[in-house]
Amino acid sequence: MVSATSSSVENLDFSHLRGKDRKITQIIEKTYHNNTESDYTEKIEQLEKAFNYSVEKDYYWGSPELSFLYGTPLYEQSSESQRKVLNHLYWIGQYNLVAASETSTILFNQVTANVFFSLGGFDSLCHELDLETNQERYHIHAFQNIDRIVQEGIFGNADVNGDQYRKQTLDVLRDGVARYMGSDLTLKFLSINWGSTPFLASQYYCARYIANISLKNKEQVYSLHCRKLQKSGAHVPAPTAISRYHLLDESFHTTISQLLGKELYKEFAKPSAYEKFLMNTVIYNYQKHGAGSLSGLAPGAPLKDELFMPVLYSVLRSSVFGMSTTEALDWIEKCACSEHKGFHVSLEYVTRLLNDLRRFFSTIDYLWPVNKEWSIMAEAHSIPKTLKANRLAFRKFARTVY
Repeated sequence: MVSATSSSVENLDFSHLRGKDRKITQIIEKTYHNNTESDYTEKIEQLEKAFNYSVEKDYYWGSPELSFLYGTPLYEQSSESQRKVLNHLYWIGQYNLVAASETSTILFNQVTANVFFSLGGFDSLCHELDLETNQERYHIHAFQNIDRIVQEGIFGNADVNGDQYRKQTLDVLRDGVARYMGSDLTLKFLSINWGSTPFLASQYYCARYIANISLKNKEQVYSLHCRKLQKSGAHVPAPTAISRYHLLDESFHTTISQLLGKELYKEFAKPSAYEKFLMNTVIYNYQKHGAGSLSGLAPGAPLKDELFMPVLYSVLRSSVFGMSTTEALDWIEKCACSEHKGFHVSLEYVTRLLNDLRRFFSTIDYLWPVNKEWSIMAEAHSIPKTLKANRLAFRKFARTVY
């Protein structure tokens, strides 16, 4: 287990807590105990240290549908080795975004833990958040190290378009972070607010739950792939196993997010008009900017295809596909601007996510109806609307190439 503190659960004092509050604390204690006894983080660390792309490059790391360009006309005519590269690039792209998200989690875990510590009686919660923070550091290191190794394995050091891919990936990552979590100024504003009152500290975990369940939406697919391989006695690629262990590690974090976001806030003073407005605005903005996208270039990804166009252009121009400028642009237009199977796969993922979010938020009493029902997200996920937006985005992108 990853050690967060020398204190044990048995030494914590919750005698002053009563009723429902006491039940909440018991769940926190159990979660903390189970998390400290688990070894998922250690397994991730071991797999990362032993990772060798030359060993893993001949395998799919997840279901083929979790690949760039899956379901597109280009994917259908790609070679098996090209499809695997698209599968691997999708994996590292997803976990780059996860690493960025977990970086903000480290900050906000610490900010909110200070609030709970000052209240007294929440020692196990503070220890659990400290443990989660340590686990996130291991996760981030593993994801970033594997990303570096994979990019070197695919593009080498001499591929100019590989260098361009790296640059474009960073641009997507920055944009993705901004859409999920806001600008640096927004993060500072939120850290001040989430650290200001017990209500807001607990409601940060509503926002964290969105990230938890969004990742779980795809990690369950990776985990299922892993278990099928294990059951058949086949080789399990290290990234596939990492996805499964990360899902199991994050299950403890998700439990805490659910408990604090939906239950603990009821034990505190009624929220002020400002507190309710702030949390409603956070969720509303996430619907507008973080969840209101449907991708045909990266099925299941929560970002707009306009962000993936320069990334995939670099991949098509690289030694992986070896296309000319004209060929690469023609294929991006066909894949982004015409309906194909990938859009429908993406729609399945976002519909499942939408249902999960509605189940969680529908019973939170202070939320606006638009946030309880996630109606903005529901209305945004339209293939015709996405195709229309993609055609405009492609014309804009093509002008930057020529």
